Amino acid sequence: MARALAQTPRLLLLDEPTNHLDPRATLDLLQGVSTLGITVVAVLHDLALVPQWAQQVVVMQAGAMVACAPAHLALSPPRVHQVFGLHAFYLPHPDTAQPLLVMDTRPPSAAIHQRTSFFNHYEERIPC
Repeated sequence: MARALAQTPRLLLLDEPTNHLDPRATLDLLQGVSTLGITVVAVLHDLALVPQWAQQVVVMQAGAMVACAPAHLALSPPRVHQVFGLHAFYLPHPDTAQPLLVMDTRPPSAAIHQRTSFFNHYEERIPC
């Protein structure tokens, strides 16, 4: 990273920059990159990180682009289910009320049938 930044790029390409980092190092890296004032293209597989840090998101499935939109649209709960076979929710952060993308950790077959009223309230909603 230091070598790339020493060249004062206008575009930075990152392939899984948070791979194998602990949570603090992940946040430090993403915060640092977001303050560079340059265009950053990053591949992230941790979907929960994406809405907090990305302005524009491309979702790929089997090598094809299925969405290119702001994070809350590209990673809408229906699209997450369509592409990854997982149920996802946007829940409000307790302090900031910013939407947080949360993956349902139960097996997909169980997730459909065992909803609580709490999760039913948030399912299939796209944050504003």
